[in-house]
Amino acid sequence: MIRCSDSVTARRWYVGLALAPLLVMLPAHAGTIDHIKKITAPDAAASNQFGRSVALNSVECFIGAPERAEGGIFASGASYFFGGNLGGVDNWGFAVKRNELAPGSADRMGHSVGMSANHSVAGVWGDDDNGTSSGAGYLYERNLGGIGAWGLRKKLVASDGVAHDNLGWAVDMDNGIVIMGARLKSNSQGAAYIFQENTGGANNWGQSKKLVAPIPEDSSFFGHAVAVHNGTAVVGAFQENAVAPNSGAVYVYEELPAGPPEAPGSRTGTWKLAKKIVAPDGGSSDFFGGAVAVQNGMVVVGATNHLDVSGGFGAVYLFHRNQGGAGNYGLVKKLVNVDTDNLGDSFGRSLALDDDILAVGVAQDGAPGASPGAVYVYGRDIGGADNWGVLTKVQAPDAEHFDLLGYDVDLVNDTFIAGAWSDDDDGGFSGSAHIFRINSICPADINGDGVVDTADLGTLIGSFGGSGPGDLNLDGVIDTADLGALIGGFGATDCAFGS
Repeated sequence: MIRCSDSVTARRWYVGLALAPLLVMLPAHAGTIDHIKKITAPDAAASNQFGRSVALNSVECFIGAPERAEGGIFASGASYFFGGNLGGVDNWGFAVKRNELAPGSADRMGHSVGMSANHSVAGVWGDDDNGTSSGAGYLYERNLGGIGAWGLRKKLVASDGVAHDNLGWAVDMDNGIVIMGARLKSNSQGAAYIFQENTGGANNWGQSKKLVAPIPEDSSFFGHAVAVHNGTAVVGAFQENAVAPNSGAVYVYEELPAGPPEAPGSRTGTWKLAKKIVAPDGGSSDFFGGAVAVQNGMVVVGATNHLDVSGGFGAVYLFHRNQGGAGNYGLVKKLVNVDTDNLGDSFGRSLALDDDILAVGVAQDGAPGASPGAVYVYGRDIGGADNWGVLTKVQAPDAEHFDLLGYDVDLVNDTFIAGAWSDDDDGGFSGSAHIFRINSICPADINGDGVVDTADLGTLIGSFGGSGPGDLNLDGVIDTADLGALIGGFGATDCAFGS
């Protein structure tokens, strides 16, 4: 989900690719996306689950390890900052670790994290300040306490917090706004809380709004997933009986004064329900709303348990504020899991959106029983104007059984991060995270140099009849359809991301 207001407009290439609905394995396109760095904790240990949550801004990342036994205290948790150019260009070196002064047993700090340009937040759903597992969030500020430091600005708690609310199960933030979900509040009806900068005093981050469903429903888990950007907040209630038992729903809120997210008015701290969204083809136990993302009027929703008519398991739905009328939040596109062999892949387990690029985490992707995980990257206008087509699929270069890459993802500009909390490099469930960079938005730019030319043609012809780079329509074989797609785009020179 978008956590930073920085974005860059990608140049678009209209290629008219026919994206295959069925295939066994999606090969990555060499040069389109590069693996930059695998990150592990400097004090990595078994069972930490480092990478269960990840967040990114344009120069840093923030990674949670909620099961870490800090100071020998069971599952107190910790969170880590890394700098993109710390220790060298694209090094993503360790900067700061935060675990607070008196962590409690089973606090699970870092179960969720969010980040903007100058602030970050770590969810601590097991915090006991307002009763057992009432929950909280730690808000950090860049350079607070010294250059390069991420100092604690404030501990955020709900004004009406009680035991077992689980505030901080999900968090997100944009510049000046934090949203936290408390999915177990009131018999698991759930709630979400918005905190805003300069609320209750200068530099104070005060609670400005508590959000609940208009018709609360027990065990709907409102607040299981949250997202916020530019005056729009989105809350998922993935087990609400909206159109069928546990089908799920999503609620969209806009900050007053009313206006399109593309040009919001001054911040007031007053929020109104703009739309309740349900899947047009929702079914029982789809879990629509298990993941959400929002940016500039686009709301993206994951339904990891949806069984599509194509045979794919899991779906992602894209809605836009003005699709079908002003403020309508109509459906733009439904994306389905094209890998139909692997039920339970968790397609749409995590989502991140920035401008014309969407990253979809598929934590259990892989051969049945393997689950190394993957991230599918989609681009607007891939496959036609305003179409959201798959650009590529990426996996970790050292992918292993049950790493769960893509359990959480974040995306800013041309860079995205994916957590793999079950990676066992430093012991079972020690965890890791991977940084990737998008260097081309043209699938036919096979070598990623920003131009579709004879070098790409040579690569495709050299692999003709096989698979891998050059399989432009992702049907598992490099054939005449791929050759036709490359020739149709031959000579394109605006493929470099952000060019």
